[in-house]
Amino acid sequence: MLRTVTIEPTEKYFFDVGNATEVLILREATKSITLSGDDIAPVEISKCDVVTMIKYRGKALYFQNQHTESVTIEFQLSDTMILIREQLSAISGNSLVIEEIVKAIQISEIKAPVAIKGTVPVSLSSAIEIGEVAVNNTVQTKQSIAGQVIHTQKLTAANGQFTPPNGTFIRSMTIQAGLQNTENVFIFGFELSKGAVMKFDYPYLGALNIALTGTNEINGIFLTEAV
Repeated sequence: MLRTVTIEPTEKYFFDVGNATEVLILREATKSITLSGDDIAPVEISKCDVVTMIKYRGKALYFQNQHTESVTIEFQLSDTMILIREQLSAISGNSLVIEEIVKAIQISEIKAPVAIKGTVPVSLSSAIEIGEVAVNNTVQTKQSIAGQVIHTQKLTAANGQFTPPNGTFIRSMTIQAGLQNTENVFIFGFELSKGAVMKFDYPYLGALNIALTGTNEINGIFLTEAV
């Protein structure tokens, strides 16, 4: 359950960590906030940070405002490990846009189109099989390795179904709740608030149906493979 609280300067907000809690997710914060408790040294966290709670199950922790003005935060204690990228890397259509690389990175696998702005040196240290390449300031891959194909689809209340092509099944999927959703959405029993991202890395046979209401929507990246 999401909790929204406003904490005044020097004020502490206490909360209990459940016995099954996996992570604390700070979904929104007007400024950084300090997380502390009897068994945790004070640590400053910011919007979109995720903190593992396994060591602190059954204990009381608190947020403290070290600023000179009030801070409003929205946080969630979850029994499920959730990876979120709210406002950091939202799924938009079918690509992830990288605006700046500040440190050297190594990529072992690409499963979706990638757009890079500016001049970036790129080198390949091993052979990579690519089904189709289109070069126009971007590199796009429509077919992945060994017959795996990536599909992107927006699911809505009017059309909440993704059907893999004949003779294929869903190998894995990455789901993001729409950034403009007015309600939390559910998939396989997991609750996702607006902007939340979850990856399901196991096979799924047949068509996927997700019940949505109103203007709520889901952006999906589906990796299919021949049966």
